[in-house]
Amino acid sequence: MQIVRLQAQVSHFLEDDKEQVQNKSAESFGLTAEELNQAIKRMGRNLKARDIFEKGVFELYQGNYAKASELLAVSAPNDDEDIQAQTARLQVQLNKLADITSTKVRHFIVKANTTPQ
Repeated sequence: MQIVRLQAQVSHFLEDDKEQVQNKSAESFGLTAEELNQAIKRMGRNLKARDIFEKGVFELYQGNYAKASELLAVSAPNDDEDIQAQTARLQVQLNKLADITSTKVRHFIVKANTTPQ
């Protein structure tokens, strides 16, 4: 019975940490946590079959740890060249996310500047 309680407490702390990280990350892009969450989900749905690493990261974000572990293990780099290639691919994904969020921010600024006060 204590194990079940401990697992519940750990899950609660993990969710709190996730929420804090989401809020801070969203804030850094000028978005709400929900807007950031929706952008990440849209990106996840658009991943191609060959993007195993990115799918693993998305599953991790979704809390599907078993599936994430499976995908990330399959996509694990074998040497320095693989690591560099995966780092480059992840950077591309981060740049896409930054583009999406900066577009949202620009739209928000334009809307704020054109709304009568």
